Amino acid sequence: MRCRPCPSASEKSFRLKRSPAPAVNPPAIRSRGRVEMRFLSVAERELRAAARQKAMYRLRWVTAVAFFLLLLWLGWVYDVFENRQQAPEVFQVFSIAVFLNCLFLGAAATADCISRERRDGTLGLLFLTNLNSAEIVAGKLCSNALVLIYSLLAIFPLLALPVLVGGVGIGHFWRVVLALVNALFFAVAAGFTASSVCVRQFPAVALALGLSLFFGTGLLAVASIVRSNAGTNPIAHAVADAVASLCPLHTLLRADEGRLARINYGYWYSLVAVAGMSWVWLAAVAWRLKRTWRDRPKTVRAWGRFQFLEKFRSRGHAARVALRRRLLEINPFFWLAGRQRVSAPVFMALTVALVLITTGVTAPYFGKVIAPSFAYSPVFGQLFAWLWTGLAIHALVLYYGAVAASQRLAEDKQTGALELILSTPATERSISRGLWLAYGRRMFFPVLVAVLAHFFFTWICMTMAVLEPPGKLPPNITTGQVFWAALWDLPLKGHILDWHFGFMLRCLLLFLVTLAANWLMLGWLGRWLGLRLKHPGFVPMIAVALAVVPPILEFSLACYLASEWKLYRMPERQFLPLMMWVTFGIVILNCLLLSVWAAGRLHRDFRATVINRFQPSSERRWWRPGRRAVLRFAIGVPALAAALALLVLLFFGYHNWQSRRRWTVFQREVKQRGESLDLSALLPGAVPDEKNFARAPAFQIFLNQTPTNKTAAYLLRESLKHGAVDTGTGVGFGGIATWTKQGFADLNAPLLWMTASVNTQLARMPTTVNTNPPAKRKAAAPKIWDALKPLQADLAAAAEAAQLPHFRATTNRNATAVYETNRRELATLEQLNFLFQLRASALLALDRAPEAVEDVLTSLRLAQLARQSPDAKSSLRVQALLTRALQPLWEGLAERRWNESQLAALQRELAKFNLLADHTNVIHRIVLAHVETWRAIPLSKGPVVIPQAGGGFADNSDWEWQPRVRWYDNSVQIYQAGQNAMARVNFATGRISDDYDWSDLNGLPMESATQQLFQQGSWWGASSASVSFAQTAVNQGVIACALERYRLAHGAFPATLDQLVPAYLDRIPRDISRGLPMFYLHSDKDIYELRGAGPNGIIEQGKPSTDDWPWSFTSPTNSPPAKVIKKK
Repeated sequence: MRCRPCPSASEKSFRLKRSPAPAVNPPAIRSRGRVEMRFLSVAERELRAAARQKAMYRLRWVTAVAFFLLLLWLGWVYDVFENRQQAPEVFQVFSIAVFLNCLFLGAAATADCISRERRDGTLGLLFLTNLNSAEIVAGKLCSNALVLIYSLLAIFPLLALPVLVGGVGIGHFWRVVLALVNALFFAVAAGFTASSVCVRQFPAVALALGLSLFFGTGLLAVASIVRSNAGTNPIAHAVADAVASLCPLHTLLRADEGRLARINYGYWYSLVAVAGMSWVWLAAVAWRLKRTWRDRPKTVRAWGRFQFLEKFRSRGHAARVALRRRLLEINPFFWLAGRQRVSAPVFMALTVALVLITTGVTAPYFGKVIAPSFAYSPVFGQLFAWLWTGLAIHALVLYYGAVAASQRLAEDKQTGALELILSTPATERSISRGLWLAYGRRMFFPVLVAVLAHFFFTWICMTMAVLEPPGKLPPNITTGQVFWAALWDLPLKGHILDWHFGFMLRCLLLFLVTLAANWLMLGWLGRWLGLRLKHPGFVPMIAVALAVVPPILEFSLACYLASEWKLYRMPERQFLPLMMWVTFGIVILNCLLLSVWAAGRLHRDFRATVINRFQPSSERRWWRPGRRAVLRFAIGVPALAAALALLVLLFFGYHNWQSRRRWTVFQREVKQRGESLDLSALLPGAVPDEKNFARAPAFQIFLNQTPTNKTAAYLLRESLKHGAVDTGTGVGFGGIATWTKQGFADLNAPLLWMTASVNTQLARMPTTVNTNPPAKRKAAAPKIWDALKPLQADLAAAAEAAQLPHFRATTNRNATAVYETNRRELATLEQLNFLFQLRASALLALDRAPEAVEDVLTSLRLAQLARQSPDAKSSLRVQALLTRALQPLWEGLAERRWNESQLAALQRELAKFNLLADHTNVIHRIVLAHVETWRAIPLSKGPVVIPQAGGGFADNSDWEWQPRVRWYDNSVQIYQAGQNAMARVNFATGRISDDYDWSDLNGLPMESATQQLFQQGSWWGASSASVSFAQTAVNQGVIACALERYRLAHGAFPATLDQLVPAYLDRIPRDISRGLPMFYLHSDKDIYELRGAGPNGIIEQGKPSTDDWPWSFTSPTNSPPAKVIKKK
């Protein structure tokens, strides 16, 4: 019915006169002369209607229970029950969750309060009373806000629980409460604004949610972008602060800053600004309602008079008619639900806006803010921006899908048209088919946009992976090649890709598959909820929540079970794909269950739900199942369990097949490259005992500890303990290798245990305790020489035997030879090296250089023999022995004790060492030893026991129930890790790069000392465990011997190292960190300095603090000499 304007007055001056007051005071007017509050009549009308609804009472305890469960879940995630310091984080996250609830619930609950009156034709009746627009808005505000505030009040006691735990102040709590109430008021104002603009319920709810999200959270992002581009402009910063103050989320976040200042001005300004904006919106609603409550006839628009627009409109009208005719011929409901020519115009506009904002605003912003100094910051900015844009597009598609599925049936049911349709010969099957056709037509463009955005983001990820790969990639490859190889686990140019590529790509693709499943599920669920719910405007929110929330909770349960069952002990490359497939199964199962449930209800209760719209609900309780429901449950649960078990079996069967296939391909590729997995080919063979130092009688004395007297036995026992080297960190206290700090050996430290009696307490004292002040080197040397006298004959025999060419401690030619790193022969070798090095330092202090040089040479020969050991720590041991043996060499050079022949012998002995080759050889042996051990596990039936370096065994109960074919994957992984580690050694330039990947050995059962060979730490500094330092030190020793020989021949050191070639050096040894010739500095005081670049690869000579590896004979300082002549 249309309200026609009064013919006796103009439309602008039209006002209805108030009717005379009735005999009985109406409820809207207070008696006894009180002030009239007529808007309460509207509130009373709304509250009376709401009082008859059970949902109003259920809302309070349902909200309280839901948020209590959320609080428990957050407490479990943050482990607040064990760590109370996490209480502020729980409070912050929980308050943000309540804030989002206020935004969504407040906006959606009020989005239809005015538009419903307009659709029902009752809005004009309200204006026929003595109420004006402001009073109507105020009445509806009171009624709707009162219902919503009840649900918010039920949450506040839960919000106070983190306060009791600690870490959250009472002032912070009340500021958050005030900010949440203000946010709810803002959301109600947004709902009123949308309700005054829209007539239909679904567009009103969508507009209300959009306004609340943009102004409630988006303004903060806008302010951040403005502030990042403001520079030093104070006006721009003021504008950014003003925009942020209008955001309710900004108010909530500023609530925590009150403890930092006496008065939190930013919080109160934002609180007042948001409240003022909400009141302005409500005033605008009252103003618009005053002018739009009447139905007016349509008028001819000004631009409608142009003829070309009329022609364009007529052609469009003809096309629309033809389209609708075709749709009607296919299916009547298809024609009714999908007759729009443009199926998703609003979604199209939002998509264009998002793409423009992403490419023009957010991508440059993220590239500038997050990674400003990153080489590929534009690509990284695009990656991060399209991550959020893609998520926003997917969220819009889910919401739009729920709207498209539910809107037609919901609106037709409310208008009664659906009852008329059911009275026709149209069947439910034809109606369902038409709705699915309409749903597909309306979802075509949104789905296309979502798929394109998803693949574009995937392409950016692959491009970023090529530019900054998470693992090793061959050169000159494209994004498409990486995509295809990672998708099907194929080698790329003979290189096996890191598993992270395939994992990342599968996560993205499976996420798209789950979205497609959710789109199909929403077609069923949205249709049933739109038909069933009394307020169908909530259907999109409920449907999206059912699609998202249950999988999150089930995934949390899966993570809890994985933690309880200790599945995290699995290798990462096995655990993460397992959790990926579990997550995928959870989402697919959720979609399947919801689809089956909604489809079953539509098939069974469609006609009854439409017809019984005005009939009372059934007296049978929903929780009381019928006989058919019990039967379905009894059949469905075992069938579901059987299906899940079958899926698990198929999952493990597929992965077993995939592991065997990868192992077969790997073996074929290794064979094609001419490589071998046979470990015995790398192990040394047997030698005669007369040429084997390990079988020499002199070595056996130290091995079996069979000296001639009690004092010698004590020295052997103590020297074995103090002479042992720590292959993980380098030399220890017993090594006394102080040359790395340009210092002489502290001979007083070993003197403590060498001169102590066997039965004294001092002999049992830890070596780190020094009860006496350090003695002078000259005074300690004779005492050390006297203490070593009981071993002089045995040491002389050992020195002579050390000239034998071989050292074979074991005859095993299998993986056991690699794992045995703690053999007594190796410890004895370390003991002898220590004794000769210690005696050489003492002899130098006693001015007995000819004898000292023989001990130094013997130490170097022992280190040379240690290179022949096939165990996993042989290279680390050689590096430690060499670093220790350089101490007396450095002392002799510092005091200029060596002559030409001695220096030439020392130089020749040092030049024999190639630690880079030893490093790669040991890695190769370790790899093949583990491959030999692990590939035998799938073929064995016994328990899984893994030998470890050091002679021990690793036994993990989790390995027993894991598929044994996974050890094939471990074999492929360690082989690839070994190839990567050996590829970092460049023999041509004499350099080791530090671009290792921590994920190479992730999840493999290997001890840490063995892993150090594959991943050399750049933070170790001057440690013998670093092959870069050890080889650099050897090269410095070679150069130092050549420089001293040059000085002896020419009376001064050379100005450059080039003068040493070819008389004293064949070539200049390199600095391993840089791969360049050693840095050399010569001063006019005839002193020099050699420097290795250290971990950072930069010579930092002259700086007070540096990572360089110097070789000099001055005090431990990095100050430059007085006058530099030339450096190279």
